[in-house]
Amino acid sequence: MNQMTSPSSPGPEGLRAAPTHPRRLLAVAAAVVAFALMAGISHLPATLFGALPDGAAWRFGYLAAGLGLLGIAVAYVDRLILQGQATQSALEEALSRASSLEAALHHHAMVTRTDTEDRIIGANDNFCARSGYTLQELVGSTHRLLSSGEHPREFFADLHRTIRSGRVWTGDICNKTKQGDFFWSRTTIVPFRNAGGHVYQHVALRTDISELKFMQRQVEVANESLAASFDLLYATVNSSASGIVATDRDGIIVMMNETAELMLGFGQQEAEGRLSMLQLHDPAQVTAAIMAAEGRAPLDLDEVSYRALAAAIAASPARDWVYRTGSGRELPVSISIAPLKDRQGELQGYVTSFNDLTRLRQVEVMKSDFVSMVSHELRTPLTSIKGALTLLHKMAGPALPDNQRKLLDIGVGNCESLVNLVSDILDFEKISRNEMSFEMQPHDARALVEKAVAGTQPYATQFGVTYWVDKEDHPLPVRVDARRFEQVMMNLLSNAAKFSHAGSEVLISAHAEDGMVTISVTDTGVGIPEAFQPKIFQRFSQVNHADRPTKIKGTGLGLSIAKMIVEAHGGVIGFRSTEGVGTTFFVRLPLTILFEGVTHVRTS
Repeated sequence: MNQMTSPSSPGPEGLRAAPTHPRRLLAVAAAVVAFALMAGISHLPATLFGALPDGAAWRFGYLAAGLGLLGIAVAYVDRLILQGQATQSALEEALSRASSLEAALHHHAMVTRTDTEDRIIGANDNFCARSGYTLQELVGSTHRLLSSGEHPREFFADLHRTIRSGRVWTGDICNKTKQGDFFWSRTTIVPFRNAGGHVYQHVALRTDISELKFMQRQVEVANESLAASFDLLYATVNSSASGIVATDRDGIIVMMNETAELMLGFGQQEAEGRLSMLQLHDPAQVTAAIMAAEGRAPLDLDEVSYRALAAAIAASPARDWVYRTGSGRELPVSISIAPLKDRQGELQGYVTSFNDLTRLRQVEVMKSDFVSMVSHELRTPLTSIKGALTLLHKMAGPALPDNQRKLLDIGVGNCESLVNLVSDILDFEKISRNEMSFEMQPHDARALVEKAVAGTQPYATQFGVTYWVDKEDHPLPVRVDARRFEQVMMNLLSNAAKFSHAGSEVLISAHAEDGMVTISVTDTGVGIPEAFQPKIFQRFSQVNHADRPTKIKGTGLGLSIAKMIVEAHGGVIGFRSTEGVGTTFFVRLPLTILFEGVTHVRTS
C-alpha cells in the first residue's frame, strides 16, 4: 500500500461513471422536440395564416424549416458529444498510463514530497522502509531528521538555492537511518508549480546507490594503494644501480630508469616509442647468439625479432654483451631479459636489466695480474723446496726414523700440492685472458690417451684402482696441442681414480662417430650428487662426499681448466653421472684426415 499523500483528483473510475449513452438521449430529445414542433405548428390558429394565400403551404414550410434547424442543432450537439467521448477516452488512457507510471516509480524509487519550507508532507513505502521511519514520524519533519553530517553546509545551501529558483537539482546525498546506519541515494528534486506559476511543493526521487558508493570507495582505496605501490616501484626502479628498460614485444623502449639513461646516453623522451633495444646490440653478437640458439645465421639483422634475441640471450651461457651508446661508445654489460605477460599469460613485452661491466673488467684484470704475479713468485721457491725435500727423502734412505720419514713424506706431498695449485692458477689465468698459446699438430688421439693412462697409473695405484683401455687398431687423428690434451686426460683419469672404490677399474674408450672423436672415462665410484652437477665445471668447486673413498683434495680448478682447453680446441666436454653408481666424462674433438702430410678438419 502506498503511503504517499496526494491531492484529490478524479480518477479513471470517476470519469467512467458519467452517462454511457449520450447519443441515445440526444435522439430521444430530438424526436420529442420534432413531435412537439409538428404538433405545435399544426395546431396554430388558422387566422395566423388566413391573410396569406395558400395558408396550408405556409404551414408546411414553417414545419420543414423548424425540422431542418432541429436537425442541424442535433448534428452539432452529436458532434460535440463525439468529441467529448474522444476526449474522455484519451483522458482515461492518460490517467491509466500515469497511474501505471506512478506505481512503477513507487516500486523502483524512494519518493518524498516537501512543502516550500522543506517540511515533509508525503513519503512512499520504499523511503519509509529504507530510512526506518514511519510516515507519521516523517510528516511535518524536515530532512534534517535524516542528516548524516557527511556533507558540508555549502552543499545544502547550493541545493536549496537551486530548487527555490524553480530549477531541478540532481546529486548524491548521504542520509542516516533511524537506526544510525548511513545510506546513499542518487537524488533528483523537482519543483511543482501551481496554475499561477508559483512553486508550491518539491518532489524528491531517490535511487539507493549505497552499494555503488561502497564499491567506489573500495576502488578508491585500491587506486590509492596501487598509486602508492607504483610510487614505491618507480622509486625502487629509479634508485637501482642496474639499468632497467621496459619494451614492447618488438623491443621498442616504453620506459627506462635514470641509471639506464646515464649508461646508454639516451633520455627516456628521446628513446620512448622510437628506439629499439636491437639497435643497441653489437650485430656480430646478435648473429652469433641467433646462430647458437637456432642453428642458422640470419641473412639480415632486420629479420631478427626481439623475441628471438631475448630467447637466444636467455639460452646463452655467456652474460657479457656489448651495447652501443648514444655517443657511439661500446659499453660491456651483463644482461638479463624477462618476458612481461598479462594475467592471461599473453606476452606484452620484456623487461631488460643490465649492469656496466667496465669497472668489473678493470678489477678482474687487476686481480688477474696480481694472481699471476703472486703465482710466478711462488712457483720458483716452491719448485726449489720440492726438489730439496725430494733429494733429502732419497738421500735419507732406510736409516731415517719412521716419525721423521712420515713428516718428510707430508712435506713432499704438501709441497707437490702447492706446486700443482700454482700451476693450475697460472693456467686458468692464461686461458681466461686468452694468453695461453697452443701448438696445434696432428696426433693420434688413441696414442695420446694411452700415454696419459701410463703417466697416471702410478697415481691410481695409490687408491687400488686400475685403468682398462678399450683398444682398437685404427688410429683416430685429431689436431691438438699434445701437452694440453694430456693435461685434460690426466685430470679426468686422476679424478676417476680418486672417486673410485679400491679394487675397481676405470674404463677408457676412444672411437669416431659423426665426424667427431669421442674419448670416455667411466668409473664405478660414488658418482656426483644431482644438486652439485650444474656446478661441476665452476672454478674452485669440489664435491664433498661423506662416503668418499679418498680424502685427497684437489685445487678445484682442474675441470674448469679442462673445459676451457677442450673448447679452445673446438671440442666439447661433458659428463653423465648417477650418485652411488658412477660417472662418465667424455671429450669430443673434431676428427681430422691426413692427406700426404696435410691435415684437414672433417666436418661431417
